[in-house]
Amino acid sequence: MNLNLTRDEASCLKGYAILCIVLHNLLHWVKPLVKENEFYYNYNYRSYWMWNHITEGHPNLIGDILSFFGWYGVPVFIFLSGYGITKKYESARRTTAECSWAGFTGYNFKKLWLLMAPAFVVYLLLSIFVFDKSFAFSTLLAQFTMTINFMCSPNSIDPGVYWYFGLTMQLYLAYRLFLFRKAGGMFWWTCLLLMVLSLGISWLLQPDPMERVQPSYEYFSHNGIRWIPVFVLGVMTARAGKDRKDTLWPWICVGAVSAILLFAGSFHQRLWLLTPIFAVGVFWSFVKLVSQVRVLRAVGIWLGGLSAWLFAAHPLVRPFFKDRILLYGQLELDAHSWMWVACYLLVAIAVAWGYRWFSSQYLVSFCERIINRCLKSVSFKKK
Repeated sequence: MNLNLTRDEASCLKGYAILCIVLHNLLHWVKPLVKENEFYYNYNYRSYWMWNHITEGHPNLIGDILSFFGWYGVPVFIFLSGYGITKKYESARRTTAECSWAGFTGYNFKKLWLLMAPAFVVYLLLSIFVFDKSFAFSTLLAQFTMTINFMCSPNSIDPGVYWYFGLTMQLYLAYRLFLFRKAGGMFWWTCLLLMVLSLGISWLLQPDPMERVQPSYEYFSHNGIRWIPVFVLGVMTARAGKDRKDTLWPWICVGAVSAILLFAGSFHQRLWLLTPIFAVGVFWSFVKLVSQVRVLRAVGIWLGGLSAWLFAAHPLVRPFFKDRILLYGQLELDAHSWMWVACYLLVAIAVAWGYRWFSSQYLVSFCERIINRCLKSVSFKKK
């Protein structure tokens, strides 16, 4: 097995992961569909109904599967964050200044902020003027500084999907603090310790799975420690991966075993803690198989190139479509419903493409000029 990801494979992974996320983030708003166990495990209102819909062959089963399992695209991005940051900063081409705490933090914060902030501004304007929502100043400040994950119950203050940028920054800082350029056995023992610590805390904090709302665990899951195992797995893969001859049979086995464990973990509270790792195995194996089909590979790579922008842009589109999926009183998804889902996906892709173009042409240079002026002003005052 070749554990080294090529650029095309990484892009393809992103492409199919973002497709699942974008569809999930719309469909889990549709009331008849079964909701996901993303931030906490709930058996009575989620896993139980998902199992019933599977065994009964419910008419909404495809929508249920996308709603219940679609969020597993998120761990794939967390895994790729660990893989990518390791490949990038453990290269001999990186200068000392780039790898210093100031250089590392400044560059990665700016990269995430320039992707998040313009989209979040539009999200705010739509929320306030179109959907009549209000936001506290503390909420806005926390989101723009990417510290919103530390606020109690992030879902209750409605930051959209933009909480994820703060999570990524936390994981980057954890890499720089604990794993950056550690050598030999010290690196592997540190990885093992971090994973065991994370899983141990997750195990101890899990409440009764019959509780409908679990705010304490939801808060925990919005922060980096919950996602350390899958992030560290990406870091370890980047370190251990070597170019070898690749064959499909090992990947078919990995995919089959991962899919079985992912499915089983969705209905067992303790095993659920490991499902993000199983999800990476499913997606990675799927991409290895898809790479043999030229059209599917091309679609994955194209979506992967747009994935960051699609992640930031799709929350701007989905509020306009959520009430169109089902007509009033309708309980089952029909051809009309799926037509609106397809329209949502196409519009989200178009908006993401426009956001990428506008950002590369105008926004990035504009924001960088403002940041540089602020830095010059601060340095001048110090003198």
